[in-house]
Amino acid sequence: DVDGNGMQQLELLDFFTTRAQNVIAPLLRYCHYELQEKGMSPTEKISFLQSSSSISDTPNDPLQSKLHSLKAQTLQSQATSGSSMSQIIFRENTIAVETKESRMALLKIQDLKRDWEEDKEGSSSNNNNNNASGSSDSKFMALLSGYDDAISLANQELKQLSALKSGPAVNAKKFQLQNILGYCKHQKLKLVMGRNEDL
Repeated sequence: DVDGNGMQQLELLDFFTTRAQNVIAPLLRYCHYELQEKGMSPTEKISFLQSSSSISDTPNDPLQSKLHSLKAQTLQSQATSGSSMSQIIFRENTIAVETKESRMALLKIQDLKRDWEEDKEGSSSNNNNNNASGSSDSKFMALLSGYDDAISLANQELKQLSALKSGPAVNAKKFQLQNILGYCKHQKLKLVMGRNEDL
């Protein structure tokens, strides 16, 4: 049995969910369209929408899911075009990032790092806010996860190559993947050590 308070909460939940879907979401789509018309890049649009809206972190929030969807679309298009993260520099070597999956993994890291750094700046200017600190911690963990995903992807591709006969093309691909792997591990270690120094 649901008591009177529970019924009221359910009605309120329905009311706000419906309002978010039928009123706020169309407004967000309109803003998205207007920003596109003004020539704003996808990354600028995401930053603008994040900074100008107080979107909650609840898992079923339709606005939050739309923002995640927009981020995913942006990463997809950037990775497919090959213009972003098409190469990295590691140990004075310029390494080409040829596969769309690897570019997407590195672009995701770039996004997560930017989110974490912005959050870290916000929480350091507001030292007494426990929520800000918790948010920064969860974003740091998400960033570490992003590095783990990229490392796992490079390891998988290296494993597939290990079954092939050595030759100039295979060796060049192995060298490329070993450097991407080394780059991700090095960046992750640097991040963890920097974070430990800040604590």
